[in-house]
Amino acid sequence: MLQFREFERVGGTETLKADVRLIAATNKDMERAVTAGAFREDLYYRLNVFTITLPPLRDRRADVPALVEYFLGKYSSAHRRKVRRIASGALDVLCQYAWPGNVRELENAIERAVVSCEGSVIEEQHLPKAIRGIARVASEKKQTLADAVEQLERQMIADALRQSQGNLARAARSLGTTERILRYKVEKYELASLRARASER
Repeated sequence: MLQFREFERVGGTETLKADVRLIAATNKDMERAVTAGAFREDLYYRLNVFTITLPPLRDRRADVPALVEYFLGKYSSAHRRKVRRIASGALDVLCQYAWPGNVRELENAIERAVVSCEGSVIEEQHLPKAIRGIARVASEKKQTLADAVEQLERQMIADALRQSQGNLARAARSLGTTERILRYKVEKYELASLRARASER
C-alpha cells in the first residue's frame, strides 16, 4: 500500500517494505478534478503531502536568460556545434514572448536555433518565425499609463504571493490591502497558480 510503503511482487505473497519518495507532477487543478470526480479523492490525499507550485514561464520571464544559457550549452554539445552565445536582440525577443508552451517550448526553440545557426552566435533570424512575430508585435504596441500600472500591480502581487508561499492572507497584509481585493486581482491577472492549495480552503 502506498500509505504504508508496502508492496507485493506480482505473483508473490510476501509483503515487502520500500523506502522511497514518490514525486508526482501535473498541470491540472487537482482539487477541481477531485471535486468533479475525475480523480480519486483518497489517492489525492495520499499523494498530497507537500505541494510545490511552479509558476508558468510567462510569470517568471526573469528566468529566461538562465534557461537559454543552459539549453544553449546542452544542445551545442549534443549537436556538436560551436555556438557560444545568443545575441542581445534575440534574447530580448525570447524575454518578450509569452511562452504558451512553457519551458519545453523554449527548449525546442533553442535547439532549433543551435541547429540552424551557421556561426557561433544565435541571432534573431535563427529563432522560430512565430516567436519573432508575436514578440515584435508586443514590443511595438504602445503602452498606456493604465497598461504600465497594471503591469506593475501584477508583478507586485506575483512577488507577494511567492514570498508568502501562496498564502493569500499574508500576501494581502504585505501589500496593505484586503484578502477580498487581492483575491479579485489574482483572478484578474491569472495568478491562481501562485496560490498555495491551503489558502483556498
